[in-house]
Amino acid sequence: MSSESAVHETANKLRQAVATEAFDDVQAALAEYRRHVDSVLADWPTDEPPPVELARQADELMQWALQTVRCSRARTRDDLEQVAAALGYHGHSPLVHTWRNADFVESVTFTSVSNIARPKAFMAGTQLA
Repeated sequence: MSSESAVHETANKLRQAVATEAFDDVQAALAEYRRHVDSVLADWPTDEPPPVELARQADELMQWALQTVRCSRARTRDDLEQVAAALGYHGHSPLVHTWRNADFVESVTFTSVSNIARPKAFMAGTQLA
């Protein structure tokens, strides 16, 4: 495989890793991409003009990756803010929902509504059937 095709292949791996938010793979793909670009530059004849197209492609790839990672980070921040807001409503208790919890909430709600309808019995502490 030529150095230029290796650059193209590793650029695709990097794009795939960034697009799927596989950030552990991004680090490895970025290091591999850099090695291949460095290899192309090391093999570049000194009497030739610099590889402007390679530099442009690398710059575009890095700008796209940076923008994509920033968007992912912003989405994650928004998700964490939503979780934090939801936890504010639930206090520090774990969010466990079982059939027993649902029955308890239902019976407490029914008892409270029944007692509100009959304030004298509620105030006396007795339960009317």
